[in-house]
Amino acid sequence: VICTLYDTKNGKIITIDVHKELCQHINEQLKSNQTETFVQHYINIYDTPVMPPSWMCTEIMYFNQLSRICMSLKSRKDLVDIANVYSLPPAQFCSWLHTINYVRNLCAHHSRLWNRDFNIVPQKLNFSKKLHWISNTKCVQSKKTYYFLCIINYILQTVSPTSNFKNRLFDLLGEYRNVVELRYMGFPTNWKEESMWKISRLPHE
Repeated sequence: VICTLYDTKNGKIITIDVHKELCQHINEQLKSNQTETFVQHYINIYDTPVMPPSWMCTEIMYFNQLSRICMSLKSRKDLVDIANVYSLPPAQFCSWLHTINYVRNLCAHHSRLWNRDFNIVPQKLNFSKKLHWISNTKCVQSKKTYYFLCIINYILQTVSPTSNFKNRLFDLLGEYRNVVELRYMGFPTNWKEESMWKISRLPHE
């Protein structure tokens, strides 16, 4: 299974054998991962198949590998079905996964995020019939942090509807309101009026 990606470091298109990479990674984990009990249990109890069940494999995969699997699925229907769970078209679903992985790496390396123009720009979702989303996407820049925060908010409506993400974000923005200007992160002036950001209490002014 081949996945084609854009390498932001050198500006080149690269191809990756996703299946080969995953098998190599899982085999390495089976040999070296001493912390996960289920991995050791599988090694000690089973000889075949060589690869553990899919739920075990996903537990020891890196996030970028999960993203590549979705982008490399041979069956269009499989991709559509997965994307539908998150109320997204397949193109946006794959693009968003790629961007989430990109931002995750920025954070892991303590890189500047707040006023950055993203190199991996997520595809825009113009509207959503099922979940709260940006009312006018023409007014936001998808290369900015605000749009990424909207992506996280949107996905959380499915995976964790009771998440405290919005409250925590409001508290963080309030804490640094005299340091960080929201416009540099792509926040529109009326962002608090969006239904997706409505909560039971008002954020810091």
